Amino acid sequence: MYLHRLVYYSENKIRELGLPLAKELKAIVASGLKNNPAAGVTGVLGFNEQYFVGVIEGDRRRLSSLLVRIARDKRTANLTILAAGTIDERKFDEWTSFYAGHSEIIDRLYLRYGLTQGLDPGRMSADSLSGLLADFAKLDNGQQARPPAPAASAGEPSEVIKVTPVFGNQSLDGRKPLETIAR
Repeated sequence: MYLHRLVYYSENKIRELGLPLAKELKAIVASGLKNNPAAGVTGVLGFNEQYFVGVIEGDRRRLSSLLVRIARDKRTANLTILAAGTIDERKFDEWTSFYAGHSEIIDRLYLRYGLTQGLDPGRMSADSLSGLLADFAKLDNGQQARPPAPAASAGEPSEVIKVTPVFGNQSLDGRKPLETIAR
């Protein structure tokens, strides 16, 4: 098996579809946690109200199938592949997901990669987006545990989404769930 890596982003269309943001994000995170490790796919998925950003690694056919499913998902639009190719080793040893919100630490990471207004993958190279996602994945969960809540839409209750980095069905040793607040 040749290892491959894809770096991509897409627009988040959940709210435009009139769907409950927290419920849909939980479903996306749960699907990734269930399916990706079992398929030998590692990487990272970041999301906010505007974008999904990701790096996926694994077998070329499995990545292609996953990318087709992502492109067909009505919750996303304008899928853009920034880089795709063969790699010698994985950069991400597990599958993890996170909310790309704002906090002092997260905003410093954005600034490191030239972003002054938060996550904007259209203004990033594949290497810088991959680096940002790797830095997010390395953050200590205690530092990122409670990012500020995104703006609520009328009538939608606040809800906490717990995102835990996992490989297979096991949590990583010593890592606590990352609490993500979504509205």
